[in-house]
Amino acid sequence: CTVIQSTIPTLAKRLNELIIPILDDGVIAEVTDLIKQANQLFDKKRDKIKDIQHLIEDLIVNSMAQS
Repeated sequence: CTVIQSTIPTLAKRLNELIIPILDDGVIAEVTDLIKQANQLFDKKRDKIKDIQHLIEDLIVNSMAQS
C-alpha cells in the first residue's frame, strides 16, 4: 500500500515529461511488417516442434511395439 501511495503521485508529477513519438507511415508500415514476419516465424517454429514431438512419440511407440 505504501508503494502505491508514494508511486502514483510521483508518476503524476512527471506525466508532462512523457514524450510520445509520432512516426511517419513508412516507419509504421516497416515495423508492422517486421512484427508480422516475426509472428509467422514463431508459428512455423511451433509447428515444427509439434511435428518433431509427434515423430518422437511415433518412434517410441514403434520401438515399444517391437520389444
